[in-house]
Amino acid sequence: MEGYHERRTAAGGGEASDTVSPATQIDTNNSVSRKEIEQLVKDFKRSCGDYHVSLKECNPEDTVVGPSVIRLKFRLGRGQSLQGLSSHLEDIGREMKRTGVIIQQEPNSDELLLDVPRLKREKVLFKDVIACLPKVTSPEQLYFPLGRTPNGKDLIEDLGQLPHMLVGGSTGSGKSVFLFTMLAALLMTHPTQDDLQLVLSSSKLEDFIHFEGLPHLYSGSVISDAVEATRVIKDVIFEESERRGKLLAEARVANIVEYNKIATEKLAPIVVVIDEFADLADQLETKKEQNAFYKPVQRIAQAGRSRGIHLVICTQRPEAKLVPSTTKAQLNGRVALRVNDGISSRMIIEAPDAQYLQKHGDMIYKNGDTVERAQGYLIEIPELDEIVKDVINGKL
Repeated sequence: MEGYHERRTAAGGGEASDTVSPATQIDTNNSVSRKEIEQLVKDFKRSCGDYHVSLKECNPEDTVVGPSVIRLKFRLGRGQSLQGLSSHLEDIGREMKRTGVIIQQEPNSDELLLDVPRLKREKVLFKDVIACLPKVTSPEQLYFPLGRTPNGKDLIEDLGQLPHMLVGGSTGSGKSVFLFTMLAALLMTHPTQDDLQLVLSSSKLEDFIHFEGLPHLYSGSVISDAVEATRVIKDVIFEESERRGKLLAEARVANIVEYNKIATEKLAPIVVVIDEFADLADQLETKKEQNAFYKPVQRIAQAGRSRGIHLVICTQRPEAKLVPSTTKAQLNGRVALRVNDGISSRMIIEAPDAQYLQKHGDMIYKNGDTVERAQGYLIEIPELDEIVKDVINGKL
């Protein structure tokens, strides 16, 4: 999971960036002692031996302490099967007195990573990472912070390049706070409605109540009714999307990035956030109504990138029937917070690990072949309200 490349994004360019904090080794973190690390390594080695798993090496000095996990690095002996170790992992974790240990493979290496939950986690704060965002030089650049990895990297993505996301997590997993940090970052870098438009939809009005009053809201308010959501999303697709397609064709450019380089009036990106996607769909009683909801969502996923329309689908119940495969295939950015079972985990990240995550922002982020464990940033509600207030009053 540490194979996430160090990248910087040029203005108008296409790749995400990391800002890198020094990795926290065992002798620099007061809340995790050297003694605790050495005991974990000792217990891991002994437990592997008990289950006839041979380790080539596992050195306490190579351990990295992250905000939410202690990451042990190790190698299996020759001829040893990773599947064999994985089949005993729950028992090995029990003998280490830790619930929810996860193994990941270092890309292009025989090194393996064992993430052991910390007994006392550290908070990573939104206010500490917001200054690390790359400078926005054109509206379609939608930088936001994802989380901090165990070895100290602040993962920063550009929604404009993803271009869509699927976020899954059960109650208490930190899904709402993740959305709040994303939206707060977008508002701070796009403080006027000419820079950004938002469609915020949830089955419960209170989920996005903190964003009421923003001039950025495409429909003028937060949406909590499925019929209204269908109407607004259809409007985004069948009217605004088609209008933008004609503008691009007339300008003889392929996408919003090229258009905004030459246009006098730049096109503002539109970010469509559908929280509690499954619950919202459940409000629609007939098959016809459901199709009317799913079809424009699918069209955003298929045609949105070039026209600057981006989709963020979030759900507590990541079931295949609720996110059709044709839509899911377009959702390149995947954030799995704590989910209830392996089936839900596979639905989001094609791997059965997310049910072992801790709550409150512990996540696995997947984008193509890139997979990262990270701790999401914490934004307090008063801090969020202050940002929204400053945006509404034109102080940013």
